[in-house]
Amino acid sequence: MSDGGNLDYAQARLQARHGARITAADWARLDASRDLQHLLATATATPLSRWTHGLHPEMGPHALEQSLRSEWRAYVAEIASWLPARWQPAATWISVLADLDCVARLAVPQPTPPWMFADPVFGPLAPGSPAERASALMRTEYAPLASVIVGSKGGREAWCDHWRRLMPSMDSETADQLEALASVLRTWSSSSAPLEASLDQLRVALARVFRRASGSGVTAFAHLASTALDVLALRGRIVERAIFGAARRAA
Repeated sequence: MSDGGNLDYAQARLQARHGARITAADWARLDASRDLQHLLATATATPLSRWTHGLHPEMGPHALEQSLRSEWRAYVAEIASWLPARWQPAATWISVLADLDCVARLAVPQPTPPWMFADPVFGPLAPGSPAERASALMRTEYAPLASVIVGSKGGREAWCDHWRRLMPSMDSETADQLEALASVLRTWSSSSAPLEASLDQLRVALARVFRRASGSGVTAFAHLASTALDVLALRGRIVERAIFGAARRAA
């Protein structure tokens, strides 16, 4: 954990970063991309370039996703470093959201797929039975998620329980802002709307929370949630082109 900055410093940086996010016109250009090579080239001219700079068209879907997870961890660490030290643990834990599917895969008793052994984070945790994997997980920063492997909790539940424990003390106004953010995310997770429509609605709701939470650590959480949506949407487009583009070339 770094000594961190202060909330005024963090707010100024977050405002600049939040204002530089991808636009609807950028998404339209990405959607017009014919294949993965064209998509990645197009993304380099948008605010998404930091997420695609390490990617190339010859990478398989799992390698592409591994790179995106790594970049997400680095991004969350950067944002957390701007905050006062008391807010940093809760902000840093947000990076783990991208890893919940991998943790859940460790709970499956069947042999671990080759792509996981190639992952620098989860490869060392992959050998053995689920119980052995849970024991290995306990020796890492993912220890609060060990209950997912033994089946006593779901990934989101275990993640949320630990996030609440990491949250610093706060005044009632900040607590209300945090609850507003949580309410937005709960509504989205239970929505039956098509993904793109749901994401658009969520972006608007998160932008409202971002503005209202100005000057508190909740602003960083709202920004990270909004950024996660962009990365999620980018990931879907990348994986779709990686899989179906390869199929088209093989046909």
